[in-house]
Amino acid sequence: MQNGLKHNEIMPKHLVVSEIIRTFHTIKTAPTYEELLAENIAMKAEAEAMMANEMSLRMRIAYLERMLYGRRSDRLAGKVPDNEPGLFDELFKEAIDEKAAKIEAMAKEIEAENRKRRARAKRTPSRPSSYRYEGLDERATVKMPEGVAAGECDIIGTEVSRILHREPAKVWIEIIERPLLRMKGDKDLPNPRIYQTKAPHAVIDGNHVGADMLAQIVIDKYRYHLPEYRQVRKYADLGLKLPTSTLNGWGHAVASRLEPIYEALRDDIRKSDYLQIDEVPWRIADSPDLHRC
Repeated sequence: MQNGLKHNEIMPKHLVVSEIIRTFHTIKTAPTYEELLAENIAMKAEAEAMMANEMSLRMRIAYLERMLYGRRSDRLAGKVPDNEPGLFDELFKEAIDEKAAKIEAMAKEIEAENRKRRARAKRTPSRPSSYRYEGLDERATVKMPEGVAAGECDIIGTEVSRILHREPAKVWIEIIERPLLRMKGDKDLPNPRIYQTKAPHAVIDGNHVGADMLAQIVIDKYRYHLPEYRQVRKYADLGLKLPTSTLNGWGHAVASRLEPIYEALRDDIRKSDYLQIDEVPWRIADSPDLHRC
């Protein structure tokens, strides 16, 4: 028996009644088999739905990771179907719509500008009727009709066409030979008279490049802002191959030759009664602690 009674002891009646009542209430409030079975089925269905939702989220995360860090390939496992809703569709919908509206407005603006440009092109001639030039060489050519003798007709008018041409640049080598001469009558003399013309004046040391070539190199670099490596390419197309260091050395040699002119101009400017100096600073770096030029 329960409640600490020893074997063969008799339980009082009021305790027996209380025990019977408690057992009856316990049996009455316990779920039935049908209720437990229905609850089990519902819990299984809920667990299956949660597992399916988890699998869908895992697939979506894997797809987004491939979009950010990996390759987009059909062979990758776990590809999300096209009809699968995205995690960020609602967040990006407003931004996508705004971007599409801007693109549409920009396309309309470009189309309107193209219509204006085409209208202006119809009103504007494709080429100028004449060219403005000064100091250019003019080479005139008279072309007579074929099959007509010039003495049989009178010239009653002339139409003139001006066509602009350009001669390609050309680099050439000047070979100067200076023969060494000796008087014929001094052939057997110990000290014959020898004659030879002087060597041409050298612009820079070595006398291997002319002044016209040096002037064009300096003009291309400082007047037309053509770097030395591009000048090297240009001369290579003309058949002259030389390193950039050689072209740079020629430029420094020309600067040394022109230094007296620079000094004379500087002295002339300093002797003036009124000087103007450009003192506008140019920031060469974002840091305010660095120097300015």
